[in-house]
Amino acid sequence: TLALPGGCRIGARPIDIHLSGFEAMGAQVSVQDGVVSARGRLHPVRYRMKFPSVGATENIMLAAALTPGESVIENAAREPEILDLAAMLRSMGADITESNFRDDAEPVCDLTVRRADERAHTAALKR
Repeated sequence: TLALPGGCRIGARPIDIHLSGFEAMGAQVSVQDGVVSARGRLHPVRYRMKFPSVGATENIMLAAALTPGESVIENAAREPEILDLAAMLRSMGADITESNFRDDAEPVCDLTVRRADERAHTAALKR
């Protein structure tokens, strides 16, 4: 549970993409009186972001890194902070790969995220 974000000098900071990603992963999300609540067990997902939001990419990556199975985030942001987060999650054992890199108006890619113990499980199955 957390309060809705405000904004900044740049403007409003909508979180619809964040919430949509969590809902796609199985969370039941509610917004009431300026407070966001999410409940439920998350599952892996193939989720296409309608816009390559840096914050939403980070939040969905974090959720996917803690969810059993393999999630794919399509049209994900690819700014330096995303690459830094991916490196940190990799150092903690997560398996994150990039594909379909594009640099149109903004750098975007598809990210595949697997929880740390999933990588070990997959390797054990291949033996």
